[in-house]
Amino acid sequence: MHHPGSVPPRPPPRVAQNRRDAVHLAELARPAGLPPALPDPGPVRLRPAVAADAEACGRVLHAAQADLAARHGLVPDVASAAEAAMHAAALLSDPAMFGVVAERRGQVVGASFLQERDEVRGIGPTAVAPGLQGAGIGRRLLRAVLDRAEGVGSTRLVQDAASLAATALHADLGFEVKAPLMLLAGHALAATDPEIRVRAMQEEDVEACDRLHAAAHGASRGQEIRHALRVHSPVVAERHGRIVGYLAAPAAWRSNHGVAETAAEMAALLAGASGLRGGPVALLLPARQSDLLRWCLKAGMRAVKPMLLLARGGYRVPARCWVPSAQY
Repeated sequence: MHHPGSVPPRPPPRVAQNRRDAVHLAELARPAGLPPALPDPGPVRLRPAVAADAEACGRVLHAAQADLAARHGLVPDVASAAEAAMHAAALLSDPAMFGVVAERRGQVVGASFLQERDEVRGIGPTAVAPGLQGAGIGRRLLRAVLDRAEGVGSTRLVQDAASLAATALHADLGFEVKAPLMLLAGHALAATDPEIRVRAMQEEDVEACDRLHAAAHGASRGQEIRHALRVHSPVVAERHGRIVGYLAAPAAWRSNHGVAETAAEMAALLAGASGLRGGPVALLLPARQSDLLRWCLKAGMRAVKPMLLLARGGYRVPARCWVPSAQY
């Protein structure tokens, strides 16, 4: 019998071993790559994000990115919480974006966004405060935006390749890796085909650009191309007066999706955009487009980090030279 104040007896060896086995089996049941489960973070509630959440979302987005970058020797996507807050404010003011936040003790500790402009839905960014990662908050946020996207043909996202925990979580939620990506940035200073003319996109170009996207991906992206025309500086490539490629946001890789009929025309787009801007360009290049990747590196662009494109639901391997945004 155990008396108060005395040292409790050690459990029999078989009981102790059974306890260790139970813990081990519990860890094996977690998806591969996820960190060990954290203690229950306490009550966490999810609610729709509102404009007043921009600063808090910015703090979480920056903290999560800075933490990941520090652990893997990368450069954070955003330099400061203030910059991240500006990005969050732009998302929250966009009627085609749905946002959800996680609150704990009155503080925003996580956020996720869903782009609803066209038939394919794009998720991102999604982030959880570093001290609470692994406690199930990210899973709840993603389930919330997936519930919102229920019934659409395809939902996609782009993640850092370095985040094994994110890869495992996304796989557990039904996402599949579709393409390895390389984030590239810099001045594209190289000669291109003189028959290709690069110029600023005009409103009357949107339908031709959308036809290019639909031919490559099997889905329209017209509303997002029109949005890019309002808030970015998209460019098109013409050959003999016919549009053969476009880039939606050459200076802002998170929004810079595009399609070209050939790698030569995509190279011309990059060089032409760099010349028109008088500055660097940035994009997520599918790494299997190896000839174009080598051209970019020789032209003076630098590799920043590897990323992954994932899809849940329908996906068609693109039939043209293409680049995704930070959502798809």
